Amino acid sequence: MRTYQGFFSYSHSDAAADPDLVEIFTNLLELRVSNKFTNAKFSIWRDANNIRIGEKWSSAIETAIRNSDILIVLLSPKWVESDFCRKEYSIFKVVESDRLVDEYVAPLLVREISGQKRHFTTEQNEIVLEVEQRQYVKTLAASFIDLTKDERIALVERIADDIAGMVERMRDLPPGTQNDEGRSRGRSALQKEFSVKARNFEEVDFIDRPEIEIHELNNGTHALLGQLDFVDRLYVQAEKARIEFGVRRAHLKVFDRQGGEIDRSEYLRSRQSNIRYVTLRDNPGALVISIDPPSGHRVLGELALPPGPKVGENRLSEIGIVPNADAADLHAEVSVSLCVEGLSFVESPGTPRSNALKAAIEAIAAIAAAKDKGASNGKMVREVRIRKSRK
Repeated sequence: MRTYQGFFSYSHSDAAADPDLVEIFTNLLELRVSNKFTNAKFSIWRDANNIRIGEKWSSAIETAIRNSDILIVLLSPKWVESDFCRKEYSIFKVVESDRLVDEYVAPLLVREISGQKRHFTTEQNEIVLEVEQRQYVKTLAASFIDLTKDERIALVERIADDIAGMVERMRDLPPGTQNDEGRSRGRSALQKEFSVKARNFEEVDFIDRPEIEIHELNNGTHALLGQLDFVDRLYVQAEKARIEFGVRRAHLKVFDRQGGEIDRSEYLRSRQSNIRYVTLRDNPGALVISIDPPSGHRVLGELALPPGPKVGENRLSEIGIVPNADAADLHAEVSVSLCVEGLSFVESPGTPRSNALKAAIEAIAAIAAAKDKGASNGKMVREVRIRKSRK
């Protein structure tokens, strides 16, 4: 029976402030996740003996992280402040990168951090931005301690469902992608294994649910709100080869057909270093946003833009301010460049791969061309409909 391990990353300061929090969470979560499986178990490793206390980094901690399948983060101001906690996250990112899909971190927000962001260092801010882009559960410590037993179980069950989904994705990996101990192994540069979430590019487009809304503000102007979701990974299958890829960079362009300018948003400008405004020489009045993957990621996925201030309630990001509220006068489009993630070949070891490589490249080129006839300058472009928000 395979045991999947979760590493519990938390600040000892938080555990000292609420002694029952970590204990209750780990015991309940471990049990609730394990009960969802047949022929598999889930265990949580945590530093119960304070081996992180002191200035010396423990090799036992690093070994436990590298042997873990999932990282559970108890997110709080003290977690952000802790050099140990941030190092745990950075090490696990390396482990996670071997799986092609960056979705094996489960953050739990136990104390609000938004009010402390202005005090973060550059390193702290970069890590927090990465963690916040992942889907996380808000369960404030004080509220959790005050919950009844049934209420705690209901909350932990929700978290357990997310973690069980992560485990199931690992269990569904094709044969040969795990070593004798069951851990995911590294891939060579030319023989890569692919995520079960990869979608067939002949059937699925690279962008999903693009949204842009015009929202009226109290001062008579209008905010331009938007969000882009990209498919994490796509593939093209040739006869003897398969190529897998994702969106490496995206540009969102919005312009007024009547020639009016669109002001940039201070909200978006201050959010993330991987998202920036650029100016086009042939259309300086257009609002253009260049989006790269966040640090530690190779491709763009869901929520490419930072969600609005009410995370979980407002997925749309404020991207600009417009004086004209007529959506018919505005045009929006997304253009992307792709990033090859790996190649997989059907031939037996030792067989020359030049033909397979050629077939893979020709296959993706043919399908991309078929899906993007008429695209300007060879860019892959999609138009995004703009609508007025419902009041």
